[in-house]
Amino acid sequence: MFSQRLKELRKEKMITQAKLAEEIGVTPQNISYFEKGREPSYDILIKLADYFKVTTDYLIGRSPYKTNIDDEIETKKQEFEELQEKINQVKKHLKAIEEVLR
Repeated sequence: MFSQRLKELRKEKMITQAKLAEEIGVTPQNISYFEKGREPSYDILIKLADYFKVTTDYLIGRSPYKTNIDDEIETKKQEFEELQEKINQVKKHLKAIEEVLR
């Protein structure tokens, strides 16, 4: 499962094995080995999870979720608040337009 997820994440990010290797401090051959089934050390696993912004549980197949649910909830709250602010700005502009049209 790890090798499949690693390859999927790398392709989603549209980077080469060489680029990923450079980013986390291993050789391109290491990345190739990992994508073919070799398991990384704990330190490399953490570097990969941090680089792709996923949990180690996701990488090794213990979870179907890429991120911790708490992080996901916080992100959605922030997105919601930003949308609310934009809606409020649009409402203000609409009121100003209504005033001009009267």
